[in-house]
Amino acid sequence: MSERPTPTPPQERPSHGGADSDAALDALLRTALGGDVPGFDPKAHYRHIRDRIARARPRGWSGRWAQGFRVLRRAWTLAASFGLGAACAAVLIFALRPQWPHPAAPIEPLGQAQSQVSAKGVVLQVRFRNDIALSTLLSTLRAVDAEVIGGPGALGIWRIRVPSEAQKQSLRLLAADPAVVEVHPAP
Repeated sequence: MSERPTPTPPQERPSHGGADSDAALDALLRTALGGDVPGFDPKAHYRHIRDRIARARPRGWSGRWAQGFRVLRRAWTLAASFGLGAACAAVLIFALRPQWPHPAAPIEPLGQAQSQVSAKGVVLQVRFRNDIALSTLLSTLRAVDAEVIGGPGALGIWRIRVPSEAQKQSLRLLAADPAVVEVHPAP
């Protein structure tokens, strides 16, 4: 049941181009405009533009002075803007500056400061277990009448001072304490 389409005869086709359709469109436009299109005179138009340019151009010294003042005003505006920005930056630099006149104090990490050891005692180096409580550590130090003079260092070694007459007894008590890993006299 396939039917072939039959071609449309040329008399019934709408005109989509050609001289007949152009002429019909032209006639339709002329009637819509109400007559012929007005003419265009290029020479008169060029003279009109040239006269307007000549009137806009500054004449004599007064025009040049006005133009010079406009250039100066633009340059002054840019210079003033730059100067104001530089002044604000200078004020901020001095207002927010760090304390330059004061020298920086040396920073000593915890346990690295060495105090002055008096001649009244002997310095021992002690390493405690990592899992003991602070109260256990303090009670161990009190038992041998020790004073902490440094530590813990990077290796976990404490420097303590004990009375010189009790050095052997302090070494023996600290070595027997379960909280102490190692103890020996400081070099």
